[in-house]
Formats: sequence, structure tokens, C-alpha cells
Amino acid sequence: MAVSQFEEFVCSTTGNYTTESLYRADLNGVLRSLSSNMNAGGFYSASVGRANVAALCRGDVQLNQCQGCVNIVSQTILVNCPNQFGAIMWSEFCMVRYSNESFLGRLSTSPARILYIGTNSTSPVRFRAAREELLDDVRARAADGGSLRKAAAGNTTGPDDQGIFTLLQCTPDLSAENCTRCLVEAAGYIQGYINDSTGIRVYTPSCIYRYVNQQFYNITRLQEPLVPASTPPSTAAAPPPGVLSLVPPPPSP
Repeated sequence: MAVSQFEEFVCSTTGNYTTESLYRADLNGVLRSLSSNMNAGGFYSASVGRANVAALCRGDVQLNQCQGCVNIVSQTILVNCPNQFGAIMWSEFCMVRYSNESFLGRLSTSPARILYIGTNSTSPVRFRAAREELLDDVRARAADGGSLRKAAAGNTTGPDDQGIFTLLQCTPDLSAENCTRCLVEAAGYIQGYINDSTGIRVYTPSCIYRYVNQQFYNITRLQEPLVPASTPPSTAAAPPPGVLSLVPPPPSP
């Protein structure tokens, strides 16, 4: 599959690692297994050594499409940022991020990328009012999502019978409060000369803010209930007396 109609990446400036370093080995290992570990909500994060990695898929895509996107982006990001300690890459359907610093559960709205994909509304005051009413509702529903997926979509009719369709999403490791804050801060990036645009995408490490004048999301997929993957019972034999078995817990869904 093609990664997307849109790709953007940012390489960290906090330092570099060497090809033979343990960090590179740990990073490669996590990135290679990333796509196969994506959960039903399209999210996965892992830390091995100093390598912290996360991937998020757009909330309305099917799992196989999600895995395909993550597989490609997790390879492409190393080509674009070959030896930087941190990097992030966004595409149409997924995002992959890694760093030598822990970021799980932490709100981050920088770096950000803004894509202007519409024209300015001919009735800006009425357009902004309709858009903000819609975004307030969708933002609340996205933040109220569970630990598997924090995403919501909706639509309304703006001036001149023009549709407004939005999909807002946060990484599900965020609290509801931080998800709301992330989406509010993402909206702040469009204030000013592009505030009246009929199509905007804002990509940040912790959330995605997007609206346009035609439907682009799969509402059926977004409304499907998500079931956490069950962990199969262990068949390993108990350790002999006096031997401590150190088995890492399974990754969180």
C-alpha cells in the first residue's frame, strides 16, 4: 500500500547515535516488531533499553491497513533520520515516533506540522461559528475515549450549505484532560491567516486535528466497539525452588 498522500517528518537535534551502538540495536528491534503489535485501537508503544517507540494509526482505518502503514513508516523514518536519537513521521494513515527519552503518557504538541488544504470561506464569521460548535462536540467525545482509542468524528453544515467534516484524535495513553489540552493547543496553530480555511490538518506528537469540506473518514469503523486482545494462559513450567523467574509483563493494550 502507499504510505499516504501526505508525509512529513522531523529529526531530533538532541544528539546522534552510532550505527554499532546498543541504542541502534534496541531501536531496530522495536521498529521491526511495531506493526505486528498494533492493538485493535491502532496504537502500540514499547521501551527497550533507552529506545522508546510509539505508533498511532488514524482511528478509522482497519487493522491490516494500519499495520501496513506502520510497517512502511517504521522503515522510512530510519532512512530520513539515520542516526538521530529521536524522530517522528506522520502520514495519511499513521504516525511513528521514537526517542531516547521517555514520552509515554506525556503531552507534547511540538514539533507540529500544519497542512492547509482548503480555500478561505466566503462567509468567515458564520463558518467559524459552525466549525467551533462542531469541534467542541467532537473534541469532548475524543477525549472521553478509552485506553484503546481516543478518536471521534462528526460533521455539520456551514454557510452556503457547505459541509464541515472533522476527525480529532489523541494518543490513547493521554488522560482525558491532556487530550483536550492537546487538541485545543493544536487548534491554536491555525489562528490568524488560515483560521477561515475550509480544510486544515494539524499534526503533533500527541494529537491530530483535522477538518475539511467533504467526508474522508470511515464512520462505521470509528463506531465499532473495541475489544482488548486477550493474553493466552502461560504454559511455562514453574521454576524450581530457590530460582527467581524474571519474566517481563506483556505490553499494555
